[in-house]
Amino acid sequence: MARGNNRQTVFHDQWDYEKFLWLVGWAKGKHPFRLHNFVLMPNHVHLLVQVQCPLDLSRAMQKILQVYSDYFREKNSFVGHLWQGRYKSVLLPTDRSLLLCGRYIEMNPVRAALEQNPEDYSWSSYRFYVGNRDSPHFIEENPGYVFLANSANDRKRIYQEIVSEIDGDQSIKKTMGLIAKTPPGRPKKK
Repeated sequence: MARGNNRQTVFHDQWDYEKFLWLVGWAKGKHPFRLHNFVLMPNHVHLLVQVQCPLDLSRAMQKILQVYSDYFREKNSFVGHLWQGRYKSVLLPTDRSLLLCGRYIEMNPVRAALEQNPEDYSWSSYRFYVGNRDSPHFIEENPGYVFLANSANDRKRIYQEIVSEIDGDQSIKKTMGLIAKTPPGRPKKK
C-alpha cells in the first residue's frame, strides 16, 4: 500500500491511472512478482502481490513509485514528495487471508462511496474475477480464489457472494487486523 503525501490526490485523470498500471506491468517484467488484486484510489493504491524474493518487491515498488512520481511532477509542475513515505506491506500467511485481503482491496471504492458496486469501478481487479477480462493482462488469479470451486462460473458466483456480504467489512477489518499483528513464521493465537 502506498498513500499520497498528506493524503493528497495522486491520480487526477484516466492517463494517471493508466500510467501507474503500465508501470506495474513494466516493473513486474523486471522484478518478478504475481499481482493478484489491486485498486487504484484517487489518493492511494493497494497491490496484493506474491514474490519469490523479498528484494523483488522492494525493487519493484521503488521503481513504480519513483517513476510515477517523476511523471506526476513533470505533468503537474509539482514540487515535493508525492508519496507519504515508503510503501507499507503485510505478510499474509494463508490462501484464505489472500482471498479476504483481495476482497478488502476491491471494496475500497464502495467504502469510499466512489461507486455502489465494485464492478462499476474501473481501476480495480474486481472485474477480472467476475468475468469482465478488460483488466490488465498481468493479473494472476488469487490462490484463495482458485480454491473456491472447480468451475470458473462457480468461482465467479461464489466470489460475487463473498464480496457482497453485508457484514463482510467488519469481519474483513478484524481479519486484516489479526493478520497485521501476526509475526511472520508464527501461528496466530485464538
